[in-house]
Amino acid sequence: MTARFDWWPRGGIGLLAVCFIVASIGFLIMDGNTWYTRWVCPFFLPLGVGLLLRQSWARWVTFAFFVVIAVLVAVLMARDGLTLRSIVRVVIVASSLVALWRWNVYPEDEESDADLSLMLEDDERETEPLP
Repeated sequence: MTARFDWWPRGGIGLLAVCFIVASIGFLIMDGNTWYTRWVCPFFLPLGVGLLLRQSWARWVTFAFFVVIAVLVAVLMARDGLTLRSIVRVVIVASSLVALWRWNVYPEDEESDADLSLMLEDDERETEPLP
């Protein structure tokens, strides 16, 4: 992958972040006369930006948000039964939870690992006992 796309989170997280940002801006622009659009939707914007910027706090807050949604989906499935809409909800929520769980927010830098191994080799040479 080229360096110009390395800022974009992989594994569906980038799409999730864009959806959060668009939904937040869309609900704020639309007629926000409900408590949901007035108090809940503004939290989606910092979550989306935090996910795009690979912030660990955004990952865990979004994960907790999707756990709450998973519980609500389960309650709706128990109440309404198994429908196509409930299956789609389960797939979306489950895939989002898996993507957030597997997402490595701070991937290890291969160059720093190579430098560390070289430094350890130098230290081992210096500490060898003299005959």
